[in-house]
Amino acid sequence: MSAARAIRTASGFTLIEMLIVLGVIAALIGMAIPLASYTRDRANSSATESLVRALATAISGHQAKVLSIDEVLPGGAHRLRTLQLWDVNGDGLVDGDPQAENAVLAPSAQYPAPIISSGYRGAMRTLNPAVPRRLLDTATDRPIDAWKRPLRIGFAAGVYRSHRFGVWSAGRDGVDTTSDGDDIRSWENQ
Repeated sequence: MSAARAIRTASGFTLIEMLIVLGVIAALIGMAIPLASYTRDRANSSATESLVRALATAISGHQAKVLSIDEVLPGGAHRLRTLQLWDVNGDGLVDGDPQAENAVLAPSAQYPAPIISSGYRGAMRTLNPAVPRRLLDTATDRPIDAWKRPLRIGFAAGVYRSHRFGVWSAGRDGVDTTSDGDDIRSWENQ
């Protein structure tokens, strides 16, 4: 009888035991996937928040700077044009390097020659804030959020609390709105 018992104990797991173990593993995986997604979203938000704050802090030390260029009007007349640094082309996005951007932009959207020859190299190269390379568009040197979209910038007195400018990311959904709560703004939570 001891020989039969030895064979029976060495036989391994039953089918029911295997199914229970597989069920527990599936349940653990089912709980881990949403947690991993939440953790990734939180990390993206934190990285973008740090970038927005670093850029806003760097700009606040230079916010009075402007770029003046000599613009040639039709007919040959000249006009001195003053442009706000960090958004010299007025597109509402934080500037990258104008020379690098001209290489990838359509001809109608390119920076004019006076800006290129001015020596202005964009917000990141001029301000030199400490940001990870993954938050820079390598083709244009433009700061991007963790969702790979360019940061926005606006200038207006009284709109951005105590500053006359604001830097922000439209957040995970990529839509500028105040109702969804995912936008990351330099003038909030200070």
